[in-house]
Formats: sequence, structure tokens, C-alpha cells
Amino acid sequence: MIVPLLATDTTVASKGTIKIGHIRPISGVMAMTSQRMVDAFDFGFEQVNYQVAGYDIEIVVGDSKGDPATAVEVARKMVESDGVAMLVGPTQGGEQMAVAGYANDVGIPILFTNPAPMPTTTPGFPFCVLGFGSEPQISSAMGVWCYDEAEYRDVDILTSDFAPGHGFLGAFKAAFESKGGTVVQEI
Repeated sequence: MIVPLLATDTTVASKGTIKIGHIRPISGVMAMTSQRMVDAFDFGFEQVNYQVAGYDIEIVVGDSKGDPATAVEVARKMVESDGVAMLVGPTQGGEQMAVAGYANDVGIPILFTNPAPMPTTTPGFPFCVLGFGSEPQISSAMGVWCYDEAEYRDVDILTSDFAPGHGFLGAFKAAFESKGGTVVQEI
């Protein structure tokens, strides 16, 4: 028996199987990193024999291919066809924002296990849980460290032109400049 645990459920009549959808770009440029995330997630459940609180756990893995539209298609299939109770992943910021919107619309919890873009942390996304934090938490500390510890006063900064890159860049820049540093060039 598959147990649907949607956000509206308050009790479960009997113990059964809980399906968890795990979305990662397991093909393409993020394949190696994503496969490690899939393996680590599975390893955790192997340690408890794929059971939690008397429920069997089944992991359904889907390949987002690093594409936000594909990530939403994978999430939709997992929720509407495979009957998953929650989602984990995807890996990249654009995918995360797209899947967070879908999860929010259908009311299914989604866990991000790596830094997520700031928009997914807002009250507008009540079904998103960040297990690792947000991108700016990491890079703002880096900006303070560069000024205080490395004693840099002028820096050039370089980032990828996508949501996570801008999330990291903006927080680093704000923290570094708040200490008195100057960002000479942004690339």
C-alpha cells in the first residue's frame, strides 16, 4: 500500500510505504556531483533499512538534466503519477526555483539539501525546507573574511550568470562593501 502524505493529511490510517522523489541533474555537467548526492541520500536510508517510524521508504530518482523545465516535468510525474509524498532536490538554483513554484502550487513539501536561491526562502514558499541554508549565508561570510582576515580592500569578482551565481555575488559584495571594501570590477 502506498501512503499519500500530502500537506493536507493529518493522520495516516495504516502503515505502508512512503515514496520520496529525489530530483537531480544526473546527466550533464552536474552528473558526478549529483550522483554523489543520490548515493549519500540512499546511504542514509540504507542505514535504517529504508524504514522510518514503521513506514517503508521508497526513493524515486529522476534526472532533471540541469534544466528548470525538465525539473518541473520530473517533479510533476513523481507527484501525479508515482505518488511521492515529498520531493528532495534538485541541485541548481534555476531548477530549485522552478520546482519550488510547482511544489508550492500543489502543496507538497520539498527539501533542498544544498544552498538554495533566496526567493525560495520567502514566506511565499511555505512548502520549501532548506537543509543546507541559502546561497547568501555562505558568500556573505566570505566577504567579511576577505576584508577582516585576508585584509583585502579592493577585489574583482567573477561569477556564473545564473541565479545561484548572482545570489553568491550579491551577498559577497554587500558584506565586503559594508566593511569598507571596494568591488572594482564584476564579471
